[in-house]
Amino acid sequence: MNKYFIWRHLRLWGICLFTTVLLVGCERYKLVDEINLVDVFGFDVVEDKENEIMTSGIIHLYRKGQEEEALVSVIGTGKSANAALSSANAKSSYPIEIGKARVMAFTERFTREQPIKDVVSSVCRDVLVGSNLKIIIINDNLTPFLEKLLKEEGDMLPKQIEHNMNTHIIPFSNLQIFLYNYYGEGSDPVLPYIVMSENGEITLEKVGVIGRQDKLKMVLGRDQSSLLSLIMDNRSSKKMIFNVPIHKEGKVGNLSFNIFTGKSKLIPKVEKNTFHVNLKIDGLIKDYPSWINLNQDKAFVEKVVKEYMVKNYTSLFKEFQKNDVDPLGVGMLFKTKDRKWTEKEFYKTTYPNIDTDLDVALNIYQSYLGDTEHD
Repeated sequence: MNKYFIWRHLRLWGICLFTTVLLVGCERYKLVDEINLVDVFGFDVVEDKENEIMTSGIIHLYRKGQEEEALVSVIGTGKSANAALSSANAKSSYPIEIGKARVMAFTERFTREQPIKDVVSSVCRDVLVGSNLKIIIINDNLTPFLEKLLKEEGDMLPKQIEHNMNTHIIPFSNLQIFLYNYYGEGSDPVLPYIVMSENGEITLEKVGVIGRQDKLKMVLGRDQSSLLSLIMDNRSSKKMIFNVPIHKEGKVGNLSFNIFTGKSKLIPKVEKNTFHVNLKIDGLIKDYPSWINLNQDKAFVEKVVKEYMVKNYTSLFKEFQKNDVDPLGVGMLFKTKDRKWTEKEFYKTTYPNIDTDLDVALNIYQSYLGDTEHD
């Protein structure tokens, strides 16, 4: 058998192999105008039907010959997430693809009545679903919420979520972070909590805490959410605003404290059953009462801001203990220091009795008229 014969057959086999791979790959290729791409979708419970759930989503219709994409919604119901999605798919004019979805929503009613683990697990089985998918909770029913989004720009909600996370109004989260905190021992996940008012205004400045029982256990207000974000998120650059009450010599007012850098360090002390937080903050006093002189009262203002931070953190941590939730991951930190650590025993006997303290190293810059903000 000469070299030419061998080379010819090797080349033939190579061409066959390449063609096979190409054909297999083409099977997964789908034209964008032959599918319905879901941008935002969610889950709700069906009233008067036990264990029946509903899914609905906003679909982008990319069609040949159309200058702009169209937005429509589709609804499905079933006993499980897969069944509901299959029902929605059956009503669609083209196959529904959730792999490129940017937001998955749960109604508050769903998160209090139904475990969300099964739904999230079903969605994660789609290999095209990205780890940056945002999971949120909404205070209203799913249908009016999606109807509101249909009237807005198609990417309004994802942009709003990203903006509020980047400005640290709420802690940063996505599918990957949710799964890490949900399935990991010693921490509980937090999710953005959206409020839609009666006039249709959508605000995002709260977070919901999912407990180990797979249900929504707490909803934190704006100040609590921002404080949690300040401690949890160690990206040094911040854009946070805290409105701090201040009183002096019978006068009462408020000052606006803008944080532009901040770093935290969480320190578990197993032998003393304590949890310590070191917080270093740089910020500006932007608005303050006319009876405050920042040159003369700087030390007093720093003291007021520190006391505000400590008081609110201590109160928040006690609420976590009371509701048996651990979004700060205290259990995970204790686990690294104790070889005998078990999740069940820790949250039954140790966590409710942990003492905590917050040490704030504060550097306040004065902000005069005409000053530019620190970036």
